[in-house]
Order: sequence, then structure tokens, then C-alpha cells
Amino acid sequence: MTLTWVIFGLVILILLFVLWRVRGLRRRPNRDLYSEGLRLLLDGERDRAYRMLREVVKTNPDNIGAYLKLGDLLRERGEAERALRVHKELILRPNLRKGDKPFILKSLALDHIGMGQNSSAIMVLEELLKSNDYQLWALEKLLPLYEKGELWAEAFEVRQRIAKLKREDAAADLALYKATAGENLASKGELKRARSYFKEALKLDPQCAAAYFRLGNSYHREEKWGEAVDWWKRLGEQIPQKGFIGFKRLEEALYKLGRFEEIMEIYQRILEREPGQRETILALVDIYEKKGKIDEAIGVCERFRGSSQEVLPLLAKLYLQKGDLPRSQEVIDELSQREERVYVCRWCGYRSEEPLWRCPQCQRWRGFGI
Repeated sequence: MTLTWVIFGLVILILLFVLWRVRGLRRRPNRDLYSEGLRLLLDGERDRAYRMLREVVKTNPDNIGAYLKLGDLLRERGEAERALRVHKELILRPNLRKGDKPFILKSLALDHIGMGQNSSAIMVLEELLKSNDYQLWALEKLLPLYEKGELWAEAFEVRQRIAKLKREDAAADLALYKATAGENLASKGELKRARSYFKEALKLDPQCAAAYFRLGNSYHREEKWGEAVDWWKRLGEQIPQKGFIGFKRLEEALYKLGRFEEIMEIYQRILEREPGQRETILALVDIYEKKGKIDEAIGVCERFRGSSQEVLPLLAKLYLQKGDLPRSQEVIDELSQREERVYVCRWCGYRSEEPLWRCPQCQRWRGFGI
């Protein structure tokens, strides 16, 4: 009787062991596949990782991490719509853990951005900010979206928050946001409000050339030439290396006021503060030449002969006008006319005849050196 019970007990133990092994074998492949999928991702083997993760979600639909990464891989493969469907299905699940939602929102935001759905991306990123997770990541994704939508007040606030998190000085960027918001108002005829924005920009950054230039432009729009001249002169006084961006309009306004003679004095003062400033040299020489003061024009060119290669062809031309052919030949063989200033974006090569602070092609700031 005792032997029978011993045998019976051994049978039960064997059956329990077999059951445990079977259950273990059922679980292990899924767990191992997920780990292997993650390893393949780290190794950069995207296609193999995709196939493995697809197997994982088939056998275990509750594996949120596998679904997330599968959706991200779909987006990387150019299947943004499928990725979006995967992540949308995840966010609607009732059994999500608290920590899952921020991860899903991140992926959703990237899906919308990849599809060019900027408004939807903004909504998702703003939702992500409420969770206090990934604050810096969300803010840095939001900033270019606000810029594209010309939502300058929102962009200003986001840039402030980024600066605080990074502990950096963003005064120059913030001033440009204010100046750009003001320019939008000016283009709609709201010139008084626009000027308040430009002045706020100067409080943030007294070296904001865009604010001085656009303040002058705002008065130019109303044909208030005196006020326009004052602001363009201030630009040259406060930021002599960038004063040239207002030269063309400054000359026009002074001409309308009957005060054109002042322009030479303005250019001379800039050169006293910023010797060798290329655009100012060329502008001053051009004025002297137009007035027939060839000796004065030659004097300026000789004074700054080593400052800019563009002075040389002008000098050669001036000597030729004076009838001094040998000196002209000494300076340069080939004559050239003075070219209008062209602003070239250092990021993408976009060319503009007007001064710009944000490139319309690549959307980046301060690429034009002004």
C-alpha cells in the first residue's frame, strides 16, 4: 500500500514538472523574441527587428513596448499612416499603465510630424507637456511647428521655457520672435501695435538689427520720413557692422526730406566706429561718384584698399574716369560695376536682395550674417 502511494506521488510530481516546462516553453519564445527584437534594433538591423516584433505582437497583444517599436519602425519605413493607426489604437486602450501614455504620445507626435500634419502634432505635443514627462523633447519639437504656423506668441513662450530648462541665454532669439510678430502686424496695417513689439524686442536685445530696421520701415509705410530716418540712423550708430541693411532706404528718405548731404556724414561716422566695413565703404564711394567728387571717392578707396577686394575694381574705374590710365592699370586689369548687396543663407544657400533674419527656404534663423 505504501509503495503504491509513493509511485502515485512520483507520477504527480512528474506531471507537475512536465506542465511547468510546457508553460515555460510557451512563455519563453515570446519573451526571447522581444529581447532579440530590441537587440536587433540596437544593432541597426531594422528589417529583421520589424519581422521579429511583428511575431511578438501576434502572440502577445498586450506587449505595449513591442507595439510602440513596431509602429516607430513602420514610420521609419515610410509607412506613416500605418504607424499612426498602430499608435492611435494603443492610446485608446483602457488598460494602459500610467507610464505608457507619454511614450505613445511621443510616437504619435512623430507620426503626425512625418505626415506633415502640424496642427495634429501640436495638439499631441501640448497633451504630452501636461504629463510633465519629456518636457524638453516636446518643447523642442513644438518650436519649429509654431514657427511654421507663424504662431509667434506661442513660439516666444516655448523658447523661453527651453532656455530655462537648458539654463541658456535666449535673449537674441526671443527678440527676433518679437520683431517677427511685429512685422506680421505691420503687414496688416497695425503699425502702432507693431512698433510696440519692435521696442519690446530692443528691450530684450539692444543689438536686434531687425527691430531697428523694421521700426524705420513702419514709419516709411506712413511716409513719416523723419522718424524713419531716425531709426535707420540709430541702427548704424548702435550696430555699425549691420547698419548697411538700412542704407538704401535711408538714402531715399533723406532725398525726400531734402537732406541728402547728411548721408555722407552718416557713412563717415559708421566707418569711424567700424573701420573697413565693406558695405559702408561701397556706399560712400558710390555717393561721391554720383556727385562727381572723384578725388574724394578715390581717397576713400585708397584709405580702405586693403579692407575689401571689392574696393579694387571701383578704384580702377575711378582712376579711369579721372584719366589716369596707368594708375588704373596698376590697381586692376578688369573693371567691374558695383553690384547690389545679395544676402546668402549660410545654411542652404538661399539668395535674397532684401535683408532677412529667417530663411524662407530652410526656415533657420540668422543664416544671413546680419
